[in-house]
Amino acid sequence: MSVVPVIADHDVPPLPVELTLTESINKFAKEYDIPARWLTNLANCESSYGTRLVGDGGNARGPFQYWNRTWLWFEKLSGMDLDRESYYDQTKMTAYALANGYGSHWTCSYETGKPRF
Repeated sequence: MSVVPVIADHDVPPLPVELTLTESINKFAKEYDIPARWLTNLANCESSYGTRLVGDGGNARGPFQYWNRTWLWFEKLSGMDLDRESYYDQTKMTAYALANGYGSHWTCSYETGKPRF
């Protein structure tokens, strides 16, 4: 007879659940204390909410259309190690960027509703 180990519920990490883009926007807008419309308007203008959109000749990716060099620079500034292919991570990085005055890096920065970045 084999013994099956019992794991208490508190020892089991929760399964990762991917939020929708809208849920991610609301989460990170709150976390970074910025209006959700900044993220919503930017994603709408840059990609029409295309979470897998590739633009600018294959250079820009995701809902916020990050180029690799901009992504790497924001990672260095923020100290975050995130995945550019994840719209969840893009939303977090964009909320950080907008909250810290880096919104001018987007062609559609005027669409956020914020007068100046």
